[in-house]
Amino acid sequence: MDKVTKTDFIKIMATRNQTTQKQAETELDNVLGTLLDVTYDGIGVKFVGYFSTDVKKVPDRDFFNPQDRTKKVTIPAHNKIVIKPGAKLVEAAGESYYN
Repeated sequence: MDKVTKTDFIKIMATRNQTTQKQAETELDNVLGTLLDVTYDGIGVKFVGYFSTDVKKVPDRDFFNPQDRTKKVTIPAHNKIVIKPGAKLVEAAGESYYN
């Protein structure tokens, strides 16, 4: 299995926590909903050892149109989310944290 879907994750979570799949789905939706709420507010999240998120502001940028190099295209300012894995997550993936 290359990736675990949300449904698969809920099944694993329910088995591990000895709850129903419905309870596990509710718990996961609450965590993900809270993560989204905080991100919408422009605030990063840090779960030490697991991962951290940060909301970066990207300013306006002017680029040349690749199809017509004489025309400039402005990309408006926007927010970008940056997600960094923590040491425990990297270790679980089987890679050295310091490589």
